[in-house]
Amino acid sequence: MVENYTDEGRALGGVPRDANDVRVPRDQLTWRNGNDELIWDRTGENPKPFNRTVTYEHLDPVVQHWNREGRFSDRAARNGFCNNTDHMEPMDWSENSRGGGRMTDTCIQEVGEGSSYT
Repeated sequence: MVENYTDEGRALGGVPRDANDVRVPRDQLTWRNGNDELIWDRTGENPKPFNRTVTYEHLDPVVQHWNREGRFSDRAARNGFCNNTDHMEPMDWSENSRGGGRMTDTCIQEVGEGSSYT
C-alpha cells in the first residue's frame, strides 16, 4: 500500500526505509487516496492524529464479500480477504465513515456449509 499511495513510496518504487533499513513509520509519510488527493501531509499541520485521519477502505465492501462468499468460508479465508491490502485504498477517516453510513447492505445471518469460526 505504501508503494502505491504515498509520495515517498512512489518515488522509491517500494517501501521507504531509514538509514538503519527500518521501515519509515506510516505517520511520517505523505498519503494520497485512490483519486490522488492528499489525505495526510507529513510536513503539514494535521488537525487530527494519523489514526484518526487515514483509514483503509476495502474496494469490495466487507458486507458484500460476506454475503457472496465469506459466510461460506473458514476463518483463515475471511481473514485473508480482510487483510489483503491489494484490495484496499487509503481514505480520509470521515469519508470512509460517511461511505459506510450510506451503505444499505446488511450481512446475511445464515452461514453456509464450509463456514467455521475456529
